Amino acid sequence: MSPKWRLGGYDRQSYEVRQMLAIAAFAARPVEAVQLEFLKDDRLLRRAHVMQTLMDDQMGMLADLDKGVLCRVASIVGLPAPLLSSRVGSCRRH
Repeated sequence: MSPKWRLGGYDRQSYEVRQMLAIAAFAARPVEAVQLEFLKDDRLLRRAHVMQTLMDDQMGMLADLDKGVLCRVASIVGLPAPLLSSRVGSCRRH
C-alpha cells in the first residue's frame, strides 16, 4: 500500500487540482499584501489610495515574473508541454 502523500506534498492530485493550487498561491499575494497593510492602519477611507497602489504594484510584480519562475511552477504542476509552450514559450535553457 503506497502512501497518499510524500515529503513534497500529496501525490495523487490531478493536473487540474495542482493547477488550481498554483493559481491560488499566486493570486493570494496581492490580497495578503493589502491585508498586512490594513493591519498596520485600519483607516481604509484615508488610505484607500495607498491600498490601491499597493495592489497595483503587487499585480504588476506578478505580471512581470521571470520566465524561469513560470517554467519551474509549470514543471511542478505538470503542465503538458504543448500548453506550456503556448502560454510561456520554450523553457529550455540556452
